[in-house]
Amino acid sequence: MSGNLRAFLSELWDKVKRSWRSLSIMGILGAIALIVGLALDVPDFIERYFNNPPILDLTYTADGQVNVRDRITITYQATDTGYLSLWSIDPQQQVSQLLPLTNDASLILNKNLASKELDLKAGNNSGTHQLVLLWTPDTPEHLSRREYSQQADFEAELQALEARESVVKKRLDIPVYPKATQ
Repeated sequence: MSGNLRAFLSELWDKVKRSWRSLSIMGILGAIALIVGLALDVPDFIERYFNNPPILDLTYTADGQVNVRDRITITYQATDTGYLSLWSIDPQQQVSQLLPLTNDASLILNKNLASKELDLKAGNNSGTHQLVLLWTPDTPEHLSRREYSQQADFEAELQALEARESVVKKRLDIPVYPKATQ
């Protein structure tokens, strides 16, 4: 009986050793598949978590309500490097570029330009003035002109830019009231 038991235990041990080898090989192959899967997904991971478009912020401050020709402070902030331009749309739908102040089509953002305050004068006409902040990662040439007599022309060019480039935009409405008569 002890011979049979010994043979049984020996056979059982051989099966367990073979199973462990199989399980080990399966575990190694599973780990390799996991690593390869992660490696193939790394570009997607990087895109989702590291190359997201920046968060743009655009605000204004004024002493009370904004009246025609009042001084206001515009603040923009972008969380990433890229190219930035700021546009103003007046109540008559005329569009003009506020930034950059030079003849360049956009600002090249870096740590020094990622957040700025601009001291501006509210427009000459009452109504809703709109500011549009544009950001692109690679394209310095945002739009072809610095002024548009019609907002529709501006929007059409903006749409064309969005078709060929990743664009992040932020719009801000500023109600401007008539100057109080004294």
